[in-house]
Amino acid sequence: MKRWLLIVILLGSSGVPAAADPVLRWAPADTTIGLGQQVTLSIMLDDAIEVRTIEVYIGYDSDIISAVDGGPGLAFNGFNLFSGFEEVDPENPGQWHGYCVVLGADDWVVGPGELFRWTVQGGTLGTSGLVSVSVTLLPPGGGEYDEVELPPTDVVVTEASAVPALMAGGPTLHLYPNPFNPRVQVDFFLGEHLSGLLEVYDMRGRRVTTLWQGVAPQAEQIAWDGRDAQGRGVPSGIYTFSLQRADGSRITTRGTLIR
Repeated sequence: MKRWLLIVILLGSSGVPAAADPVLRWAPADTTIGLGQQVTLSIMLDDAIEVRTIEVYIGYDSDIISAVDGGPGLAFNGFNLFSGFEEVDPENPGQWHGYCVVLGADDWVVGPGELFRWTVQGGTLGTSGLVSVSVTLLPPGGGEYDEVELPPTDVVVTEASAVPALMAGGPTLHLYPNPFNPRVQVDFFLGEHLSGLLEVYDMRGRRVTTLWQGVAPQAEQIAWDGRDAQGRGVPSGIYTFSLQRADGSRITTRGTLIR
């Protein structure tokens, strides 16, 4: 499996470096969980660049946290993928290997967005650093992003009683005011430590813009100023706000823009 992935990477690289060297980030960063609790951490891309392949090796303290699950991020939804997630050495945990390749010559991901996710569980009290041993990003058409950065972050495991209680239930999605002109506040809650995607669509089902993407273990607020992804003001009308979670569930609500 690893040999197949290496072949894909070599064939997809012309040896010509891409123009930009992206910086990735963990979301949430420096998070705290209780004993036995889980959190989903996302590797986020904030740059508007094209990505066909991501491959990461991440080191962690297996005495503090354990790996529960991992896989492609929401940015890869809807694509035909070759992907995997595994401990490098199952008998000696402490480093995992994840990868995702978009199959098809005419398909690739365009940032910003969530590229990969990892769910961990607190095992013993303490702090585990998450350190990138190796991060590789490949664009379409050959070449490679050199010097990809993923700064380290920490997962702190503490007594469950010391961790703020999460909101029960979910997800929820509310707009205020409604109707609006042109600014509206969007209040949403995903549920317990889930990554998600918040988008706006017009009445013809066309995506207008992505308002937010990442991990929100608590209730979040974000504002929309009535502009599309290119910064252009959209006309008066009814717009659908869609909140999708990593587990595939989705809730929507409608808002009316009156200019």
